Amino acid sequence: MSTPRTSDPTSDLTSAPPPPATKPTTILTSGLLLRALFVLEAVLNLSMGTLLLLRPTPTIASLIAHPHITTTSTASLAQWLGALILGLVPALLQAVPQGPGQVARRRWVYAAFAWVEVVLIAVWAWQVVRVGERRSGLETGKMLSAALGPVAVTLGWRVWVLGWRAEWFGLEEEEGRGGRQSGEKKRQ
Repeated sequence: MSTPRTSDPTSDLTSAPPPPATKPTTILTSGLLLRALFVLEAVLNLSMGTLLLLRPTPTIASLIAHPHITTTSTASLAQWLGALILGLVPALLQAVPQGPGQVARRRWVYAAFAWVEVVLIAVWAWQVVRVGERRSGLETGKMLSAALGPVAVTLGWRVWVLGWRAEWFGLEEEEGRGGRQSGEKKRQ
């Protein structure tokens, strides 16, 4: 026989509410994939920036139409570009760790780098199409294969992740075991 259930108004007060449903954390939603890509991009930037600083003439020879007429001014500008590329590395590395605010930081870095890539593609396309090989000194085929193509692919990836895979930056609830939600609870 079953015992009849009594209606005790205090019994509901002592039982804890069920935990909120959370999405399972995966390699994508933990931000691990993008954090690994930030490290990879930092390594690539360190490599390219160092090459441009230490060996500017042979490095830019792979992009220009007439490598034998590379000037010292061109080499100096390539070194400046190398310094700028190296200057981007700290932003990439700061987006790697987990913790409060890191999801927003990763989004910001991705958006900022996407903007740089938009500007680079616009300038390179203008130089190749409008200015032309003869006046710009850039060989169209080399620019498409060595610069424009890879940067356009990277930009496409960033736009796709920013627009359609925002959860890949990491779940804000996972940030430092609470993220924004724990801050909101403290204020209440």
